[in-house]
Amino acid sequence: MEKQISSRKFKTTVISMCLGFFMVVGAVIGVWAATTQNYKAGFNVSYSVGDNVAAKVRTEYFIPNLDSDGDGYQDGAITVTTNEAGDTVTEEDGYVHFGAGEDSSEKSVEIGNLKLSPQTPKVYFYFTICSELENGYIQVILGEDYQQQNISVTTKYYNTSAFTSSSSASTVSNAAYANKQYDNVSGRGVKIIRVEIAVKDTNKPATIEGDLSLGLYYSEKEQNVSTLSKSKLLSYAYIEGEDYWEDEYEDHIINSPLSNSYLVFDYIQNHPTYSKTGTDLSEAGDGSIWACKVGTTVYILSKDTIALPADSSYLFYNFDHGGPMSDDPSYDADGDWWDARYANLQGLTFNNIDTSNVTNMSYMFMTGEHSNGRDWYFATLDLSKFDTSSVTDMSYMFAVDENGFVCPFFTIYVSTLWSTASVTNGSEMFDGCGNLVGAVEYDWDKVDYTMANWETGYLTLK
Repeated sequence: MEKQISSRKFKTTVISMCLGFFMVVGAVIGVWAATTQNYKAGFNVSYSVGDNVAAKVRTEYFIPNLDSDGDGYQDGAITVTTNEAGDTVTEEDGYVHFGAGEDSSEKSVEIGNLKLSPQTPKVYFYFTICSELENGYIQVILGEDYQQQNISVTTKYYNTSAFTSSSSASTVSNAAYANKQYDNVSGRGVKIIRVEIAVKDTNKPATIEGDLSLGLYYSEKEQNVSTLSKSKLLSYAYIEGEDYWEDEYEDHIINSPLSNSYLVFDYIQNHPTYSKTGTDLSEAGDGSIWACKVGTTVYILSKDTIALPADSSYLFYNFDHGGPMSDDPSYDADGDWWDARYANLQGLTFNNIDTSNVTNMSYMFMTGEHSNGRDWYFATLDLSKFDTSSVTDMSYMFAVDENGFVCPFFTIYVSTLWSTASVTNGSEMFDGCGNLVGAVEYDWDKVDYTMANWETGYLTLK
């Protein structure tokens, strides 16, 4: 049995790092100019922790190639020890300490005066979490919410039992980091989170604003990851029609949980007041992933990282007609008119997702025929958390399945986790995506996976 955390402390069993980005006033991460003029960045980082977690946390930042004193040597990583008022809040070792059973309290540190310039257009933040538990594990949940222009953000993780806490996290080799958020911190073990913020084009303005939160939760498992059931999600999203005419159809779809709604994948820890149960969407059938609706938003929730299944083809395929293609897993042999799935979806957000084991993404975000006027009502698709290093099939991933209709997406965001290195079938990936603009404008003669990049293709790096 996993150790339970009381509801009173559920929200505060978290190290909350509120990195407020603000332009010009307050915490500034950028008004970038392609000159030698420096700009400053400042962050308020607040920590709080409740029951069951004993840990210490250190915050560092490192600006490559920065020589602030002009001695010819690159500056090292800086450990952040003081708050906004200038008071020291860390112990002598540079860490903020939290003991299990302590009353919930809050401490904060302030990162400021980051002298970034076109010569030093990148900064690394390192968050080192050292477990002080003898037994059990600490689950670490990182939440990121950025709005940025000409800035890329890349987050990686490193778990170890051999790291010396007095060492700087900046000494860890880049090759040691991986995209495995769900690996928990073992007893007396260490997890380092590295967030890279970099200007993409130093000849253009660059800004970033948003929030970052870091939660620590007790666990008895080495990993907190659950796999989504493809068949259950498709069934949940499916609307079965009965030869409805168009006006009757419009009334019918209102009763579907996903119609006219936003769909958000997230951790329940980020929404402690929401239902802890709902429609089971887990592959294991143990209720570890569930759906619940709050207002106009359908949340796919879990306390674990939600892993998509290896075969994720058709997973978010939006159709609205008399039955999808016969090889679609929810195909209705009777072909009832106006059957639909994800009809009138208003938005799709992946705050909690792992795709590192997915091999098939064919037809994944395809827009179906006859969805004109009743398809997805959002023009931006953010796939920046998608690790596609294992994907072999991306055929028809964003395509439209009937001539005359156009894919709704104008922008598809990805991160450096995006890769087509393993793809063997990427035919017609962008067929019908006439609205889509990335590094280049759309070309109706170039629609395969070779255009699935942010340098010479249709994607946009985030």
